[in-house]
Amino acid sequence: MKAAIAGGAGILGGIVGGLVAGAIGAGIWAAISYYGNVEIGWIAWGIGGLTGFGVLLGCGRAGGFLTGMIAVLISVASICGGKYAAVHFAIADAEATVTKQMEDEIAKTHTDDNSFLLVVADEVATEWMESGKNIAWPNNKELEDRDSEEDYPPNLLKEARGRWTAMNADERESFKQAVETEMRAGLAAAFSQARGEYADKGFADSWGILDIVFVVLAVGTAFKLGSASTTE
Repeated sequence: MKAAIAGGAGILGGIVGGLVAGAIGAGIWAAISYYGNVEIGWIAWGIGGLTGFGVLLGCGRAGGFLTGMIAVLISVASICGGKYAAVHFAIADAEATVTKQMEDEIAKTHTDDNSFLLVVADEVATEWMESGKNIAWPNNKELEDRDSEEDYPPNLLKEARGRWTAMNADERESFKQAVETEMRAGLAAAFSQARGEYADKGFADSWGILDIVFVVLAVGTAFKLGSASTTE
C-alpha cells in the first residue's frame, strides 16, 4: 500500500530537497532573464516541476498532501525570487554604468581648476545666505541653478577666487579629493534610496497574464509531484 503522508524526517527531507531544487530553478530563471535579456514564462512551469521533484526525492518518494503544499509554497517563492533577482541584476548593471560615467567625469575634471572654483563659490554663497547677506544672482538664477561663472555675482566670484588662490598645491589636491569623495557618497546614497523603489516597481511590472498562467501550471505540477508516493 502506498504511503499517504511522509513522516517527520521525510517532510524535513522534502523541504530541503524542494529548497535546493527551487534555488536552482530561481538561478536559471534569473540567469536567462539577465544574460538573455528576456523572460520565458514557461520556465516558471519548469521551476514548479523541478521543485516538486526535489520535494519528492527529499521525502523518500513518500509524499502526501503536506509535501505537495510544501512544493507549492517553495515553487512560488522560487519563481518570485528568480524574478526579483533578475530585476536586481538589471539595477546593478544600471548603477555600474552610472558609476563609470561619474568616475570618467571625475577623471576628466580633476585637473580643471575652474570646476572646483565654482564649488568654492557655492560654499561662499552658502555662507553668505546663512549670514543673511543678500545675493543678487545674475540671469535670474538661484544657487541650485548655476552652471558657469556668469551665473555668479562678480563680488561672490571674486571672494571664491581669492580663497582658491590662497590654497597651496597640497590644499587644492585635498579639496578636490574631498569634493570627489562627497560626490561618490552622494551617488551611493541616491542609489540606496532608489534601489528598493525601482526593484519593487520592476518586479511588479515584470508580471503579465502569461506569467500568471504559467505560475498556475507550476503550482499544479509542483503539488502533483510533491504529493506523489511511489513507496509500497
